[in-house]
Amino acid sequence: MAEQPHIELKNVELAYGSFVVMRDITAQVKRGEIFVIMGGSGCGKSTLLWNMIGLRTPPKGDILYDGRSFLKADDTERVTMEKKFGVLFQSGALWSSMTLIENISLPMTEHSEMPADEIGRLARFKLALVGLKGFEDFYPSEISGGMMKRAGLARAMALDPEILFFDEPSAGLDPITSRRLDELIMQLRDNLGTTVVMVTHELDSIFAVADNAIFLDNVSRTVTASGPPKTMIRNSDDSAVRAFLTRGGKKNLEYAS
Repeated sequence: MAEQPHIELKNVELAYGSFVVMRDITAQVKRGEIFVIMGGSGCGKSTLLWNMIGLRTPPKGDILYDGRSFLKADDTERVTMEKKFGVLFQSGALWSSMTLIENISLPMTEHSEMPADEIGRLARFKLALVGLKGFEDFYPSEISGGMMKRAGLARAMALDPEILFFDEPSAGLDPITSRRLDELIMQLRDNLGTTVVMVTHELDSIFAVADNAIFLDNVSRTVTASGPPKTMIRNSDDSAVRAFLTRGGKKNLEYAS
């Protein structure tokens, strides 16, 4: 018997009013895999992620977690499902008036009944996991962009989510910092069994971390390829998919050999 997908998208449509961005998005995400949503600018990658976490509602289709419809759930069930999510937005979205430890503690304070000393201990542990031990009392304005991304990841992990959603996690980072963030994401998957859904157009990240992926095509406005990116680049006959995956030149063409 096939394992039930951790996440399933069924014929999801993305739209702003009457304008349809994408249609008929169907995909399955296995538990504990890194799943990448990729495509060119304006294709709806972030919009799909927002629909998956409940910030928008698709006009058509369904989104299931462990076989349960997220869109048809009542308010109580939906809140229960959302507590399994951790989200890292492009900017890190940290509260500028709070220290790092206060930022990481906030979700636990709001959504758990743990005593303050336990929350503080766990917040320090989460910061240590992302390499920010010793920076607990720093404010976001006092750390680098890469450190802010890692702090945002620590906050996304605050409630030990089953699923982490990343929206362009490498945006604005230098190649070395981006590579370290990719390595951290893979360590979280390997050590904690976390399912990761990541929106990105960065080829180095796509080839480094993705177990599976879908390609959103601007022209046809639907998914035109799915599977491991290294398989896509070797086997896809779609010119848009190949152009996207080989735009880095010789280095990425090596995956097609």
